[in-house]
Amino acid sequence: DIQHKIETAYSLEKKSQPVILDLFKEIFDAAVEVRNKLPGYANVGGRYISRIEMEAMKEIVDGDDIDKKIRAFWFPPYSGAFKMISGVKYTLVNDFLLSQLSDPSVSNLFSSSLKK
Repeated sequence: DIQHKIETAYSLEKKSQPVILDLFKEIFDAAVEVRNKLPGYANVGGRYISRIEMEAMKEIVDGDDIDKKIRAFWFPPYSGAFKMISGVKYTLVNDFLLSQLSDPSVSNLFSSSLKK
């Protein structure tokens, strides 16, 4: 079940791997059965994004939905969405991602809300 408001690139990859493996096996088995070259066709549409373009897309700029961008590029151990400060690149992590990483056996004394 994909929950678009909370998914990250990492969580989507994790969920998709079993499905991709099953699909690969199904296609491979079908190809072996036919023993012929599978018909080919041109890949029309879509857009190729180079590594350089992808890295540039990670930068947080005015007007971005920051939480969405953080989720979109969250894929440890790789750097994610970032902000440049005084020429230094800082990867951003929000409270939602921190809560996903937390160890339930550790006290949350310092992470609980300070609202009065």
